[in-house]
Amino acid sequence: MDFSLTRFAYGSSATLGRLSLYVRTFYTVERPWLGNRPFEGCIPEGLYLCEPYSSAKYSNVWELKKVPGRSTILIHAANYASDVQGGIGIGMPLAPGA
Repeated sequence: MDFSLTRFAYGSSATLGRLSLYVRTFYTVERPWLGNRPFEGCIPEGLYLCEPYSSAKYSNVWELKKVPGRSTILIHAANYASDVQGGIGIGMPLAPGA
């Protein structure tokens, strides 16, 4: 599946972006860029394989594969950067004031 993730804001507490899938656009929230530190920061920009993923905690989400130095990078619903641990949170609208 072809996703396009474009980041438009790198802050000290969060990274914001847009994820496009066909004609739909979703907004994303990630942890800040911290040199690709697992569980603490966002992943490097790049092209990654995306596959369906499901576990007891996260059912019916997506996983990015072959992220350098990282594993189990998930795309799932989230409202804040604190809701993700190095993965990508996805939602429909931007938060007020963003």
